[in-house]
Amino acid sequence: MKRVVRASSRTVRALGLDRSAAALYPGGEMNARLCSLGLGATVGFAASLARTPLAASLLDGPVAAPFVTALWRAAPFLAAALGVLLGVRRGGGGKTIAPIALAWGGALGFALHALVLSPWLSISSTGGLAAVFVATTALAWLAARGPRVGAESDTTTTSGAPGTSGAPGALRVAGLALASAAAVIALEVAARPLRQFGSSADEQTIFAAAFVACFAIGATAFAGLFRGERAKSALPVLLVVAAVGVWVSLTTISEIRTRDGLDTFLRTALLGFAPLDLSRRAMLDADFLIGARVLVVPAFAWGAALACVRHPRELAGLALGAALGFCGVHWLASGGAIDGETLARLSNVQLGRVAVVAAVGAVLALLAHRKLVACALAIALAVVAWVAPVRSTAVITPWERFPSEPVLWIDHPIGLLTIEPALGGELTVTLDRRRLTAVGAELKAEEAQVATMWRALGLPSRGVRVLLIGQLSPERTQRLSIFGAERIDRTGAWWSAMPALEDTLFAGVQKPQGEVLSPAEARSRQARGERAWDLLWMPATEAGVFDLPSRASAERPIAVWQPVATYLADRGLGAEDEWSRDVLLAGRGLDAVCFGFVDAGDGPPSWGGAERGVERLAAHATLAPPLPWVRLRQRAFQRRFDAETASFARLVASEPSSKLASALESFFSLQVVSSPFETEAQQVELDGEVLDRLRDVALEREPGEFVRRAWNWLANVLTEKRDVAAILSHIEPIAARHPGWPALDRALAAAYMESLDPETASAHFERALAAEPYDLTQYAPAAEAYLMANRPERAVALLRKALEIQPRRRDWERLLGVAQVRAGDRSGRELLQTLLLEDPDDDALIPYLGEPPFPDYQPLPAGGHDDH
Repeated sequence: MKRVVRASSRTVRALGLDRSAAALYPGGEMNARLCSLGLGATVGFAASLARTPLAASLLDGPVAAPFVTALWRAAPFLAAALGVLLGVRRGGGGKTIAPIALAWGGALGFALHALVLSPWLSISSTGGLAAVFVATTALAWLAARGPRVGAESDTTTTSGAPGTSGAPGALRVAGLALASAAAVIALEVAARPLRQFGSSADEQTIFAAAFVACFAIGATAFAGLFRGERAKSALPVLLVVAAVGVWVSLTTISEIRTRDGLDTFLRTALLGFAPLDLSRRAMLDADFLIGARVLVVPAFAWGAALACVRHPRELAGLALGAALGFCGVHWLASGGAIDGETLARLSNVQLGRVAVVAAVGAVLALLAHRKLVACALAIALAVVAWVAPVRSTAVITPWERFPSEPVLWIDHPIGLLTIEPALGGELTVTLDRRRLTAVGAELKAEEAQVATMWRALGLPSRGVRVLLIGQLSPERTQRLSIFGAERIDRTGAWWSAMPALEDTLFAGVQKPQGEVLSPAEARSRQARGERAWDLLWMPATEAGVFDLPSRASAERPIAVWQPVATYLADRGLGAEDEWSRDVLLAGRGLDAVCFGFVDAGDGPPSWGGAERGVERLAAHATLAPPLPWVRLRQRAFQRRFDAETASFARLVASEPSSKLASALESFFSLQVVSSPFETEAQQVELDGEVLDRLRDVALEREPGEFVRRAWNWLANVLTEKRDVAAILSHIEPIAARHPGWPALDRALAAAYMESLDPETASAHFERALAAEPYDLTQYAPAAEAYLMANRPERAVALLRKALEIQPRRRDWERLLGVAQVRAGDRSGRELLQTLLLEDPDDDALIPYLGEPPFPDYQPLPAGGHDDH
């Protein structure tokens, strides 16, 4: 027992907690430490728990409105300030703060929720936020309340600590609150560009965890430097240092904002002991190092400032200032169009201004004790922040080999909005590196979303009024117009920036009928009973929606879509709410599947069944979610694969008899990362079990929209893979059961060509062309099949029809000339001679200038100047 006591004493001295324990901590040393630890854990846990859901209101879209974000972030700190002030009893008495325990409690509480409990414990409504506020206030009150003391204690220490006076006055508390608010706003100056390094909520959680870890380490490291009167002077000055230290953060960001800079940092961050590389981006270790490196100086300054707190009222002042700062961080945004260099100058001005405000707060806190030297130091630090230049902090996907070049930047309160070209050349809108508009395969998936919700809701083919909750683009306009949208209004949390974004996106293109509405105006129209829209549509975006809003918050009918990887897995796989009865499926194929949550406004949904060609699956089961810290140790692509598999595993658990759900679960479980040198089809992993189940789904009943698109996509994939056996065993039965399916006929034609059976192949080409006569890609392969089957007359007829649709196609004219010669038509020789005059190097045509008989037809190689 004596050894345990001696060991405990050494630990207390190491943590700086041996300062006349009986006098310093009323109620006992351990009592004070435990209360401070509990207070910190409460605030840290609540700060993680009260992170704003991405969809606090349906009409805000996939991100929360700025004022909602401010309210949620500020609530835990405001509750802590209120609870501590209530806990300080008459005369200023209360439990003394143990700063190190408080700091580590905050770090552990934040990490406990963010990295362990977040899938099971989350809130997504103002009622939940109010409950967190009340609970935090109550726990802070319990941790801070102390013994009653008399009024004379105002002139003496409430803790008995040597060298300290009584409770701080109102002027000092107000000054600390002002300096704390400015330091928090300054921290946001660095956090805004730091968020561009992480494109998901998980990565932003890691950055926040890095800050709180450095904050706790800073409190421990610097606690011994500030005792007695020095703590009074140091506390306000350190808050100014926390604000000014953001300059170091911005300098660090400017150094790692390029691919080479980020790669060099990751390889040397651990001093070469365990070098990392860009492949570990978005993982726990790499993102933690980035966050710690960028935020280490302000975090250490905040920790040192906390170590100087000697009275609960000072702590309440810091917490109140933090709440005010979180409410003011969105005032940093300019709201208008800028460029990368302007962004750096803007950061410089913002940092200078908040440093001056921090200095003013520090001076107010120091004047209460006439610390003139400390006042001068605070002012000097603010001047340094004002004049020190900031290099470029424009971060645009430095992990990519060829970073994008935005054509428009908008510094908006919700984040950095850009318009930039995607790999396919189309322009896309991003918010903090997350796409708000579709690109690549997502474009086809979005078309499937529109088709599915139109079928599910039975919307007419013309005159539909749509409220788009998201960013309008020319592609979305075209898609909605094709299906019958007459007027497209749009809203979202970034509504004030939509006109500028649309001006760039629609340059040279006419915008549709409709107007940009604020979410408040849209809600107002609903509240007035106006039925202004026939459909509210939130398309699936990379931003995702982790917490779906209440159905009662918007006019019906509603259609909300999400990518598979961002819904059922990221919200914990166990959330039971009014949306979880069923989901709709839509996608280009199996590579960009989305879940749809559609409310037709007629009670329990009787829509969306096979009678309308819509695939609807049950989603009421719950599954155990993975621990966040385990998931974050995986590479980003593996997390996506696992999330997709887990989403369909929930659907299988909800409806075990569903062959479609089990087939999709098996398909996504097979996917692995592939070489970038493989084609898109080669990167898709398939096996017989998946194909068997999907084949059975298509054979058992008339395929719905999703199943048809899935088999269209699979037919193309199997054709590119040249998997003749799979095509014949799985696609041929479906084509026989559902004749007139052109995608399947094209795949079968290609398979029979591979099997050297051109006669059967030509029959499938005929059926495909009969269904889609304007599919110009099939005329040449069909003509070659007829030539190989020794039916040149039919090849001539097909090619003449193709040239009527699109004249002067040299590749078709070459085939036509060869087909005419083989059919005995003398005009073919004249056509080939003309083509040879145009391109004398086209040696493949020369044999057909001779006399018959000709050898068996072999596909023509491309001509010397082929223009198709």
